[in-house]
Amino acid sequence: MPKKNSTSAFFQYGPRLIDGSDLDNLLAGNTSFQSISIANGTAAAPALIYNSVTSNITALAGGGQTGATQLYNEVNVITTVASRGDSVLLPVSSFGLEVCIINLGANPVSVYPQVGDAINGLAANAAVTVLPNSCDFFVSPAPGSWYGEFGSGFSGSLITMLSQDNITATTGGQGGAFQLTSDFNRVTGGSAGYGVVLPPSAAGLDVLVLNHSGVNIQVYGNGNDQIDDIAASTGVNQMPSSVVLYTSYSAGKWYTNGLATGYAGNGLETVQFADNITAAAAQNGIVLTGAINNVTTVASNNGVTLPISTPGMSVTIQNGGVNPLTVWGNSSDTSVTINGVAGATGIILNPGAVGVFNCTTAAAWICSATSTKTAAVNTNASSSASTVLTAANISGATNNVDLIMTGAITTASNIQLPTVSSLINLLHNPSVGTSYRLRIINQGGSSSGVWTVTTNTGWGTVNNLGVGSANIPISGGWRDFDVTITSIGSATATIQTVGVSSGTF
Repeated sequence: MPKKNSTSAFFQYGPRLIDGSDLDNLLAGNTSFQSISIANGTAAAPALIYNSVTSNITALAGGGQTGATQLYNEVNVITTVASRGDSVLLPVSSFGLEVCIINLGANPVSVYPQVGDAINGLAANAAVTVLPNSCDFFVSPAPGSWYGEFGSGFSGSLITMLSQDNITATTGGQGGAFQLTSDFNRVTGGSAGYGVVLPPSAAGLDVLVLNHSGVNIQVYGNGNDQIDDIAASTGVNQMPSSVVLYTSYSAGKWYTNGLATGYAGNGLETVQFADNITAAAAQNGIVLTGAINNVTTVASNNGVTLPISTPGMSVTIQNGGVNPLTVWGNSSDTSVTINGVAGATGIILNPGAVGVFNCTTAAAWICSATSTKTAAVNTNASSSASTVLTAANISGATNNVDLIMTGAITTASNIQLPTVSSLINLLHNPSVGTSYRLRIINQGGSSSGVWTVTTNTGWGTVNNLGVGSANIPISGGWRDFDVTITSIGSATATIQTVGVSSGTF
């Protein structure tokens, strides 16, 4: 506020300015103004300059710059703000003017400059918000501009911050999302995927967003501002029942704390999740965004894609579909692997399986997966003297796979194993050492119709372990093999015969 010894400063009383000469006359007793009192100091009346005051101001209902309640004095006490955004209007800016606004109303008030003026470097005519229970100062260093420190208030001896309640997220991507203007923001409405936009970033700025809407919302940066280094137009997904702190350390960037966690209302923490996911036909067709993911619709050969890997990430995937689910690495994740398998190839989760994908090194996922499908029965009706099995013929379960050769063969014939690389592509969560028992049953062979197993690319020699050859005896006979993966990158495996029977099937 104006100081008694400032002979060059200007300050405002009503619409009139008094300068240093007026002040000198005033102090000499030659001039008097209703708003100023100079006297010998006492405890009851100290020797200070008393500034002009207007009390019981009512802000313009409905807000806006046009028609906003005009402030004329240095100290302005607003007592009635019926709704958030009701407005008042600053005086015309000029050198050294200071205006104090005390908002004792029930709601935040919008403070507008005169037409053409700007506050805190915002666009001309843009308003700022002053909290209820706050005392804020606006200073004009020169015509056309005002600067103020506001955005906080008081609750007794405690400081309050600007907040907004009952926000409804809106649709339309970044351009159509609801613009946040407060430090504390509670979103209570909107449909899944609807969004809000953060204020413009600035170094040292914190914004809290509580998603109380019951659905996932999208939070966007303002303009080109990024959140967690993600493009502004993409934004981040904030789960329901979560409070996330968005912090800006430099213009153009926001970083989050608590984005993938929330609360359950019983003292337990929740994590970001997604339900009823439909798998896609190709890598990056469906990129997972949750820490827990339930894939319920899985067409043949379809899958989902992991997010870009970051050390410390953990993603859980449940295959709730009826077909094996492929899990791919992200195509934007350079040279990414899953259990040593190329991300573009991916690994398989059987129906009912739950896989936990952990990342401790960039571009490398390690999956520990359980499966309820421990046994499978497959058939092949070929009667050709030279048959090449498919990877699906000898896979489909984690423990035991039975392949029934139903074709009627009358002479000794060969069945060739698939390539190891094609088998790895279909195995449930393969890694070095993955093994299972394979039984091949000769159901259709006649008295001379014996199948002989031969190898293919990546297989070691069929090892009979002293129990005979790799032949599958005539009708009803079977032979058991132990299949073990020895390398993922080189796609190699061994197959060992461990049992044989010529009994009737």
